[in-house]
Amino acid sequence: METFIRIRKEELNDNLVKKLLSLISGVKNPEITIRISNGSNSEYFDDLDASIKQFERGEVVSFTMEELKKYVKSAK
Repeated sequence: METFIRIRKEELNDNLVKKLLSLISGVKNPEITIRISNGSNSEYFDDLDASIKQFERGEVVSFTMEELKKYVKSAK
């Protein structure tokens, strides 16, 4: 299960936290992610456009899962 909840800063209070806790009360090992955004996605979309253009020019790197695992281990 994955749920996205968007709120304004005015809505963030103790009552909301209590409601969130009740929402996950029966969930085993819940994971909560908090993302703070200023509401502007322009930088994200600029990066996405640049990535698409790189892909279209053939500027890609591909890994098998095993190669990726080895790379990640070696980069640590």
